[in-house]
Amino acid sequence: MSKPVPNGGRYPGADWDPIKGRSTRVNRPVRMTVHITAVRANDIYGPGKGPSGTYAHLHNSRDGDFRQHQELHHRTYADLDGNGKTVSVENEGREGDSLTADQVDNLARLFAYLVTEYDVPNRIATWKDTRGLAWHRLGVSGNFGRFSTKDRRTWSAAQTGERWTEDRGKTCPTNRVIDQIDDIFNLAQRYITGKGATPAPTPEPAPRKAPTMYVTKYGRNAWRLITGDYIIAIPEADYNAFVKAGVPHETLTNELIKTLEAHLKFGA
Repeated sequence: MSKPVPNGGRYPGADWDPIKGRSTRVNRPVRMTVHITAVRANDIYGPGKGPSGTYAHLHNSRDGDFRQHQELHHRTYADLDGNGKTVSVENEGREGDSLTADQVDNLARLFAYLVTEYDVPNRIATWKDTRGLAWHRLGVSGNFGRFSTKDRRTWSAAQTGERWTEDRGKTCPTNRVIDQIDDIFNLAQRYITGKGATPAPTPEPAPRKAPTMYVTKYGRNAWRLITGDYIIAIPEADYNAFVKAGVPHETLTNELIKTLEAHLKFGA
């Protein structure tokens, strides 16, 4: 990277949760590598490293919790010979799981950030060139079915020449996740172009609800007591008594009263 390290290596879209003893060796990423944890756990790292001293840059939980354990410009130990050239992401899940919508969105946003801020090639990795959006199996040795240039699930170290683990036959990140690579990449393009994902609908404002008891007058001959979850019709004498006793009182519009009556329990 010729330009300064963005944000000190911390990705703005994740919670900073550094682990102990992490490396300060330089990482010059040319790819983002997708992993799967193979267990259901909120995180497999922290405060220390994982088995045999392994750890990834980020952990992506199924509920959307995104944690960063290492600066992006420092290497991790999740991709063996690929360390120093990748940003590695562990995704919570087991064999047979697909990534959740939150996980896909987190990965898409991160990949877009790496493309724009770290000059990671904006492409999906292939068996000929593993730069861009990659997945762990591209550097795993093993039998993953008859090789086909049209089936990413069959691509492995045998074709790429990469060595990203010593565990032969490791299915990481599993077929179902590999099948979601297009989803991640396509969503990332929306973030790269600034169009973003389809925004969630704006929730309707919550109806006005009294935190304490108060009384109100509206119109010429209508009075209400509003307390907790109830709105109650009261006579003028009671209204005056409540006001005299110091109960807060307001003058509300007919429209607001009708809204309250529609959402609160009404009693006469």
